[in-house]
Amino acid sequence: MLIYSKQKGFTVVELLVAMAISAIVITAIYSTYLSQNKSYAIQEEVAAMQQNCRVAMEMITRDVRMAGYFGCKGDTITNTLAGSSTNDYTSAPVVGVNNDADGGNSIKDGTDQIFLKYADTSENIEVTAPFMSDTSAAIHVDDSGSLEVFDIVVISDCNHTSIFQITNISTGAGKTIVHNTGVGSPGNTTKDLEHQFMGNSFIMKLHNIWYYVDTDNNLIRSDHGNPQPLAENIEDLQFAYIFEDGEEADIPDDTDADDTNDAEDVRAVRINVLARTGKVDPAFTGRRPAIEDHAAGGTDHYRRRLLTSVIRVRNMGL
Repeated sequence: MLIYSKQKGFTVVELLVAMAISAIVITAIYSTYLSQNKSYAIQEEVAAMQQNCRVAMEMITRDVRMAGYFGCKGDTITNTLAGSSTNDYTSAPVVGVNNDADGGNSIKDGTDQIFLKYADTSENIEVTAPFMSDTSAAIHVDDSGSLEVFDIVVISDCNHTSIFQITNISTGAGKTIVHNTGVGSPGNTTKDLEHQFMGNSFIMKLHNIWYYVDTDNNLIRSDHGNPQPLAENIEDLQFAYIFEDGEEADIPDDTDADDTNDAEDVRAVRINVLARTGKVDPAFTGRRPAIEDHAAGGTDHYRRRLLTSVIRVRNMGL
């Protein structure tokens, strides 16, 4: 007796059609995944680039605004630092270097540098009794705050200001700040501050900030020769200087025969920060744009963001 089964299978044609449809669907899903993954990766790169650019601009802006601040310094200033012309603070708080071309250093060729000097407003260390017995005596304070040996500081009573390097800070409840010669870098050429600082005198730490882009596209912020990476993938840094008479230049010029565009006449700085993505996008074609007097670069596959801001140097010309 024959028994007929009701089960039926797929024909080869049906299997081939099903496999073809599945392959098309899987390919579409995989293509969508690749597209979304690429879009996500690009968005991550762009977000990181924009964050780097903003951080760089915010830090430079803050320091540019503070340049030239030395508290209530009065009209008479004594600088006891060795090489006082090189280690000048009050007459040249904004100094620029235009389009570095020294291939032997760690600075990226074609980028600008800026040097900014100012006193730290976060601490005003008050001078206390016993006061200086003469103009070379040590200085007494109740609390030295964050001051450290070999810090360069400014002391002022609004009539006279002196700049010196701390050579020792005593321990104990009351602190004695010493400013001898023979130690430290640059060191003091004399311990004579040319003024006896009594009550209502304050000490502030001095900053000597240097911004530059290194050969690895890192923005570096250095304070008194201590470089710290601030932001990565910064491709270009360019400055322009606006002077008291409204003129603009790529660099303050102290050698002008007609005595214009001098460093002490800077009133604002135009800051240009160019960031790029850390990775190339093969589907994107771009190039480094021309900024100030720095010519544009060649075509490549990096995405970029340029931030430009004009910042008033509010302590200059006061």
